Amino acid sequence: MSPYNFVQNSPINRVDPTGMIDEFVEMVNNDGTSTKTKVSDLGGDKVDFTHVKGGEHDGQTRIESRVTGKAVYTASSKGLEGYTQRPLGTNWSSIFKEFSDGTGPENSLITNPGMTQDIMLSPQFGEAAKAYMAGGAPDIMGYNSSFGISGAIKSGSNMTAQMIGKSRYSFYNVGDQLVITVMDSKSIMSYSLNPLVKILPDSWVNKDRNGTDIIPESTTNQTYLMILPLKKK
Repeated sequence: MSPYNFVQNSPINRVDPTGMIDEFVEMVNNDGTSTKTKVSDLGGDKVDFTHVKGGEHDGQTRIESRVTGKAVYTASSKGLEGYTQRPLGTNWSSIFKEFSDGTGPENSLITNPGMTQDIMLSPQFGEAAKAYMAGGAPDIMGYNSSFGISGAIKSGSNMTAQMIGKSRYSFYNVGDQLVITVMDSKSIMSYSLNPLVKILPDSWVNKDRNGTDIIPESTTNQTYLMILPLKKK
């Protein structure tokens, strides 16, 4: 970038609070048309996320490449909007401990390269990526990975994969970048081998973590976010 190229010549859509380089931001579109409010510095300089309020795409998130200008919309902002962005030191052990102890936020957004790299090395990711490529690498695709006993065996010593288990993969192609979200949740039933779960499900209801009545093994939700460069054809 040139030092004379302020916010890549797009001052409405981009911000440059430090005078260094405009940032990859998470914004809320307040009226479904043009008014935007910056809500976080999510990280990176490739893609913008805008949670749309009102209009045709109400309740969806717009994912747009800063280079190509290509944009796609998620089915819902759920899993991204309002999630607590976790520090780089967050790992599988801390996520599990928070679930087990009833501590930490209920909804987490994780971009930690260590965890996302482990995800990319997991058999679940391989399964999802293979399905995405077999589908012709479309602009948008969702995939529910499997796990079970075979997944646990295949994951081996990859503890991030073991902790996440089965999850929801979503692929968003914005031209020069492939945005991937991996969504999973931890609940009382996630790690239970107790046969009563099947017989008496009401006694194993997942519990909300509301901040005032936090209890051990109450449900947590995690979204892992990856942004991968796409090769030019």
